[in-house]
Amino acid sequence: MNTESDKTLNFSPALQAAILEIVPSSDPIDDPSFSPVDWINVNFPTEQSLVDLDAAIQKIKIKIARTDEETLRAVREQIAAGTRGRQELADSKKAIQELFSKINDIKVKAEKSERMVTEICRDIKQLDFAKRNLTTTITAIKRLHMLVTATDQLKSMTSKREYRQAGQLLEAVNQLSEYFSEYNKVPKIAEINTDVDAIRKNLQDQIEEDYANYVERPSMTSDTITEAYWVVEALGKQFKNKFLSSFSRKLLADYNRQFSVMEESSALEYVDRRFAWLKRFLKTYNEQHAKLFPANWKFDMLLCEDFIAQTKSHLMIHMDDRRKRDDLDVDKLMDALKKTLAFEKDLGEWFGPQIVETPDDSDQNDEDEAEDAAGSDEELNAEALANPHSAAAIKARWKKFQRDRERKALKEQKKNEPRYILPFKNALATVFEPYLDLYIRREDAKIKAVLDKAIAEETWTVDDDESNKVLISSTDLIYYFQ
Repeated sequence: MNTESDKTLNFSPALQAAILEIVPSSDPIDDPSFSPVDWINVNFPTEQSLVDLDAAIQKIKIKIARTDEETLRAVREQIAAGTRGRQELADSKKAIQELFSKINDIKVKAEKSERMVTEICRDIKQLDFAKRNLTTTITAIKRLHMLVTATDQLKSMTSKREYRQAGQLLEAVNQLSEYFSEYNKVPKIAEINTDVDAIRKNLQDQIEEDYANYVERPSMTSDTITEAYWVVEALGKQFKNKFLSSFSRKLLADYNRQFSVMEESSALEYVDRRFAWLKRFLKTYNEQHAKLFPANWKFDMLLCEDFIAQTKSHLMIHMDDRRKRDDLDVDKLMDALKKTLAFEKDLGEWFGPQIVETPDDSDQNDEDEAEDAAGSDEELNAEALANPHSAAAIKARWKKFQRDRERKALKEQKKNEPRYILPFKNALATVFEPYLDLYIRREDAKIKAVLDKAIAEETWTVDDDESNKVLISSTDLIYYFQ
């Protein structure tokens, strides 16, 4: 009869495997597939073996009792462990709460420290700005004091016509005024700028007046006029160019009077007199006027440029002041041209070769490099398509590398080398170009007349006995063209 207690308790295979792994056992009774019937048949196969039945039953009972005891002990230990676990869990929760509390305290302190550091940094930043502003203010005050002092001294030197000191002070005032350019609306700065402008205007007037007096009485040279170039330089490039042009015109005023279009000396046949006048003038300039101007100003070259410009104007008026253009004497025209070319050569040798700025030919160089690169790339690509590792392809790449390196070196060399030319080449001779067709027409007429005469007088016969069979007129023509 089966009862509820006789039912077999079956566990899943996974659970059985886990139990055997935790509590391994070699007892067949512990086997999940244990069969009591099979076990009895194995241990008591015959009636004689039933003699040991009581001992076997007793052994099983002992094992059951021991198992019950172990089970009870395990249950008790589990109960105790559960109580201890709950206590440890409570302790852990309490420790976590204390940890959170400490973390919150640290966070609060960190925020407080951050605010403190921010305030300290803000104070330091403010102090740094204050230091910077204070330094700037002190510097501005010092420079303002220097500007006021320099302006007062400049006014004094200007009134005394001590031009060397005035030029140096004016340079200093210019630099200091540039520093205060952003503060021109400040009343004090505006007042100083007004005073400086008035001093500059006064200096310009004094310089022009002193140089005008010098032109009228060059023998009355003094240290004042020889030091005036300091002020001219300090007054700026615009005034300097204007002043030099004006002074050049004053020095060349005598030339304009002597060779004006109303004078007989302005004719073409007297063009060499103009050049002789300039040579005498340059000699006088070197003796009397050269000390007034620094060598780097090249004022003597400016005088020659103005001389050439005025001479051009005179000659153009003279050659155009004819009722008929064909009235010009061609012989006089060509003679004047020859003398002009000789004069330009002499003048260029007088000053010697001059350095000129090299024109920016970077665009042309870029185009040349692009063309060379395109050609070499085509060759290189053709080789590379065939076999980029071939000897021919490697050689082509090496040649391209060498060309690029040589081109770069040559370009750098040209860039660093100064370029020299002789000044005044064709500066004046170009004035005759519009009239050279008169000479060409005259020469054409002469050649035509010679040829016509040769043709008319030629017998057109050659002596058979002569070794050189030439026409009689050929010798005359050769002599003529020579």
